[in-house]
Amino acid sequence: PNHNFHVLNVFTRTGHATLPHTVRTMDQCRISWGIVETVDRETATVRRNSLVEKGTAIVLGDPETQTVQTSWEGESFVPDVKVGDAVAIHWSWACSVLSPEELGWLKQSTEAALRLRNASTPV
Repeated sequence: PNHNFHVLNVFTRTGHATLPHTVRTMDQCRISWGIVETVDRETATVRRNSLVEKGTAIVLGDPETQTVQTSWEGESFVPDVKVGDAVAIHWSWACSVLSPEELGWLKQSTEAALRLRNASTPV
């Protein structure tokens, strides 16, 4: 389960204005994924696709390297994370190591939420 439909679609239907920070905020709030490239004590670098504006559409941009938090004061959601793992990311935190099936479902549901957002006219 994730809340990407809500993040990408609900704000435009509740009277909220689209402001320059909105896409960045949506990108951080949505449950995204990244492939781990390096792991340090409390962080990891991942390759992930951020949301970007393309005309009036919001799409996944090209992969970029990003640093994510993996633990805080010795506590970690991903204690066994390793290079090559796919991780779920929320607000720059690696939240869970994803199986190939989970990664596929997350990609599929994100693409569906983006298609709906881009095809719909906000009220």
